[in-house]
Amino acid sequence: MSRIILFNVLFLATVLFAQEGERVLPVELQYFYGVFQGDSVCLYWGTATEVNNYGFQVQRTLDTLSNNWEDIGFVFGHGNSNSPKDYSYTDETPPDTDIVYYRLKQIDNTGNFEYSWIVTVSLVSSVSGKNENLPREFTITNFPNPFGTGSKTSVAKTTAEILLPVPERVSVVVYNSLGQIVWKRKNILLPKGKSFFHIDLHDESSGIYFLSLKVGNKRIVHKMIFIK
Repeated sequence: MSRIILFNVLFLATVLFAQEGERVLPVELQYFYGVFQGDSVCLYWGTATEVNNYGFQVQRTLDTLSNNWEDIGFVFGHGNSNSPKDYSYTDETPPDTDIVYYRLKQIDNTGNFEYSWIVTVSLVSSVSGKNENLPREFTITNFPNPFGTGSKTSVAKTTAEILLPVPERVSVVVYNSLGQIVWKRKNILLPKGKSFFHIDLHDESSGIYFLSLKVGNKRIVHKMIFIK
């Protein structure tokens, strides 16, 4: 019987891999998380944009303090891309332990590299204190709301918070008042509990936007207000 155990708190954030001096590396990582399913660990990550991206070395360790990281696989990148890309890797032989840590080593075509943040995956049947008081139905909201440079915030970004009672594949889409799609992330597997997306609307105009979450054949819509 398959068991699905999520890692600790999942952050689906629009952040760059680290910077080396003043040089911004060419991959904008949006999410990275792991799920223990059956006897394997499934890793999922996605990028918003890529420039000169050769690929990702997948690494794991049992102790982040020792800096003893093991290369366990490689996933080729898309080189140059201005559209979101989704990736996955399955660790079919995770170590016989309770906790394992994973990170990505992003490598560009010139040999430069940087590391992602570290995700923690539990390989036990339950994690005390995690995912308590989950709803029966999925929910979505955003904060702050209103948001934008004309509101109390100083940036054109807001954070969408998704709460799932069980792991699901979801699609998250932002529509403007004309029904046009201005932001989307589709068919992404999320663990149960809270997940987060950072949504940037700096290229859009002020107005009302609709944040849509689709899970299976069900959909809910949440209203957002963007003020420039």
